[in-house]
Amino acid sequence: MHILERAAKRNMKVMTSALVANMERHCNDSVNCAAAS
Repeated sequence: MHILERAAKRNMKVMTSALVANMERHCNDSVNCAAAS
């Protein structure tokens, strides 16, 4: 468990930026779908 926590902390910056980009894309898709319908 500690190994996972340490890995998560070390990769947090990388994961966060990737997640933010991913969320942003999903939000854009949702907005586009809502606008189209």
